[in-house]
Amino acid sequence: MTNDMIFHVKALKEVDEGHMVPKLWAMALADQGGDPNRAKARYMKLRVLDLSIQQKEFANAQQRRAAAAASKPVTDAAPSPRTSAHLRTPWPRPWLSAAGLVALVAATQLLPIANMNPLASPRMQSANASIEPDARERQTPQLLATSQTATEPAPVDAVAQTTLGDQYYGGRGVPKNHAAAATWYGKAAEQGYAKAQINLAVMYKFGEGLPRDYAKSASWFRKAADQGDAAAQVNLGLLYEFGQGVAQDDATAATWYRKAADQGDARALAYLGSLYEAGRGVSQDYVEAYTLWSLAIARTPAWETELEAEAIKNRDNVAAKMTSGQIAQAQKLSRDWKPRSPASV
Repeated sequence: MTNDMIFHVKALKEVDEGHMVPKLWAMALADQGGDPNRAKARYMKLRVLDLSIQQKEFANAQQRRAAAAASKPVTDAAPSPRTSAHLRTPWPRPWLSAAGLVALVAATQLLPIANMNPLASPRMQSANASIEPDARERQTPQLLATSQTATEPAPVDAVAQTTLGDQYYGGRGVPKNHAAAATWYGKAAEQGYAKAQINLAVMYKFGEGLPRDYAKSASWFRKAADQGDAAAQVNLGLLYEFGQGVAQDDATAATWYRKAADQGDARALAYLGSLYEAGRGVSQDYVEAYTLWSLAIARTPAWETELEAEAIKNRDNVAAKMTSGQIAQAQKLSRDWKPRSPASV
């Protein structure tokens, strides 16, 4: 289960219990003209985007676990630095997948994360099978042990540079240093490495390690999105939908959601369905909205019950406005739909 999915569940729980983050709730209400029902959906999107808050929660949990482990009596000899590096629990980063954030945006919630679905159901594995993973992500990076010092990667090794950025960002084996993390992500991002571009975009968005700059965030998301990364495409679409760093443009948001949705990204399918149902940025089309929400339901991980329930509710609501013939048409479209590769969208 990726951090991005976990964050969505948290957002749903906050809405259900009425414990929303005040600043984000105020933004959601303003965006929806004060309508609390419609503001709930907007709040969830904003909450998932708020990666810095989510990442800090995750980092605190990691620190508590590490402190608990350190307090246990040691019965064996301390492991060597090489061994301890392998014993550490890797710090997940939300966005990547391809599909992925990002995510993320994301998204992580703070930085994009590579694909990690240890509990994935057969349905989810099947949903992801059509997306070709980045071969570079198949290698599990070795973390630095606490007694080791960071070694600068070769200038052209974008993967190693990104891994070092991850270590500085999470304080894994080196002192936590967001500015250093941003520097190494920047080096890798300049070489065109999508994961680093997404991570850097998130840091610009939330002002972590460098000044907050929505325009630069959008620029780096765009570079990764242009490479076909679905998580980056979703998060770029969100920036356009909410007018962060770019001029607010529902049509452009729909374009980027479509690119990610065509790859089978569940969030993109759901967000695009909302635009079609409301006729924002696209021509109002209940058949298309019904189809997209049906696909989002089918491609949502089994443990994401809240996300699935929301999509079901939206689909059923739009069905009440449709004829039986339109519903049959939408059902056929969803049955016949097949995901497309990033290169073809």
